[in-house]
Amino acid sequence: MLQVLPYLPVCSGQAQGIPLSLWNLLRHTHRSVFLQAVSEKKGVIFSGSDNVYYLFKLHIRALLRRLKYGIIIKNPLLEKIKEEYQEQFKETQVLARKILSKDINDDEIAYLTVYTESILNLTSIKTKVILVCNSGFGTSLFLKKRIEDKLENIEVVDVVSAKDLKGYDLSNINFIVSTVKLENIKNVIYVNVMLNQEDIQNINRKVYGIDNEI
Repeated sequence: MLQVLPYLPVCSGQAQGIPLSLWNLLRHTHRSVFLQAVSEKKGVIFSGSDNVYYLFKLHIRALLRRLKYGIIIKNPLLEKIKEEYQEQFKETQVLARKILSKDINDDEIAYLTVYTESILNLTSIKTKVILVCNSGFGTSLFLKKRIEDKLENIEVVDVVSAKDLKGYDLSNINFIVSTVKLENIKNVIYVNVMLNQEDIQNINRKVYGIDNEI
């Protein structure tokens, strides 16, 4: 059931006299409800640990920040997106203006439409990685399982030591996840053996090419 929340005010600078702490709470609530609505509409179930959920949060957080400070962006592909994604655009427009803010313009809706469709389509794509860990067989298997449990779109193809990595065929590997420093090797994400939340976010950014949060 779609929840209808109070209108989230938008202005330049402060949120029309609403304390910043309260505005942030409203923003978080609206964002969560919007994500839930999109999930139900698209028939995709995801939790707070899913890649899709994480990426939606980044995009919507940036969108709400732009609305709060009155930052207007133009989408040069607006008309093309409205033409090629007519149904998706209308669905997104209704949800966004009902839940997030009635002031969201069509340029933002177009970005949100393409972003939504693109990210949802990525749920079926597996990113192949090699795990480099010198902490022993048991610890390596623990980390492998934790990565695949926390990051459903990641497939750990193999677990090797730093020594065994030399000469390894990486042609079909998207990138390397390692717990140890690797010399003269690029395309590596370094993680803690316990795989903390920051590690998960860094891997997500690598998978989806998010270098900076807007």
